Amino acid sequence: MTESGWLTHAWQMGRFDFKRTLTGMWDDKARLAMTVGPMVFMGVVGLALLVAFADELQGFSGMTLTDGARGQLAMFWVFGVYIFTNRLVTQRSRVEAEELC
Repeated sequence: MTESGWLTHAWQMGRFDFKRTLTGMWDDKARLAMTVGPMVFMGVVGLALLVAFADELQGFSGMTLTDGARGQLAMFWVFGVYIFTNRLVTQRSRVEAEELC
């Protein structure tokens, strides 16, 4: 069984690590740019695609993608997952936490 208050404890741990990550990234501007840059780029590209194909998306009832288009979409998604995972894995070599209570 889980302990009582596990959700609150998990939220506190996540908030603590998020603040520590933001503080560390703010101190290291190169790391901040290398982390936030690709996320902003992917967001801008996604938004541009939505704007470019807004008329076609209004009457969207399904379509078949070619293998090339499906591959490009998959690689775009894999790139985002790679960036996120690489940042997550290389962030800390071991778990460090202060007492939350």
